[in-house]
Amino acid sequence: MWSNGPLVHQQYDLVLYCPLRNSKIATATTLADMFEYKDYEVPIVAEWFEKRNGEGLLIIFDGWDELSEQLRQSSLAASIIHRKQLNKCSVIVTSRSYASSSLLKMDTLSRHVQVIGFSEEEISTVIIQTLQKDTKLAQELIDENTKQDEWRLTYGKYKSHFTTTQSTDVLLMPSAQPTVRNDVRI
Repeated sequence: MWSNGPLVHQQYDLVLYCPLRNSKIATATTLADMFEYKDYEVPIVAEWFEKRNGEGLLIIFDGWDELSEQLRQSSLAASIIHRKQLNKCSVIVTSRSYASSSLLKMDTLSRHVQVIGFSEEEISTVIIQTLQKDTKLAQELIDENTKQDEWRLTYGKYKSHFTTTQSTDVLLMPSAQPTVRNDVRI
C-alpha cells in the first residue's frame, strides 16, 4: 500500500505549520508571530532560529493561494520563500495551481508536485486495507462512495467524501537536497 512503511527521517529541530488563511500568520512580521499558539518560550525559540538563519527549521506554508497578491509579493512568508530571510530553513508551500505560477520560476525550487484525487479503485484499496478487521464497514464505505459518485454524475451537485475535484501544488525548497522515496505515490 502507498502509505505503508517507515518514513525517511529528515532531521529538523522544529516543524512550523503556517496556515496562510489565518490572517495573523499571513500578515506576520516576525517569526514569533507565525506561531499560532503563544507561549512564554516562543520568542526564545524564534530568536534561536533567527540567529541560525533558520537552520534545522522546516516551515510549511499551507495555502499560498489564500494570500492577496500584495501579500504574495511583500510578506514575511514571501521573504522566507524567496530566501531573503531564514535562508537555511527548508520550506514546503501548498497552493492551488492558479496561484503557484510565480513560485515555479524560482531557482531555489527543488521539487514541484501536483497532488490529485484518488481513483475509485485506489479509494477502495485504502478503505479495505485500513479496515481489514471490519470488512462489513469497509464494504459499506465503498458502497456509499460509489452511490455518491453515481449521484454526482447524474445530478452534478453531490460531492463525494473521498475524491477531490481540484489539484494542489506542493513546492519544496529544502536547505539540503531531500531523499525521495520511490515507494510513495502522490
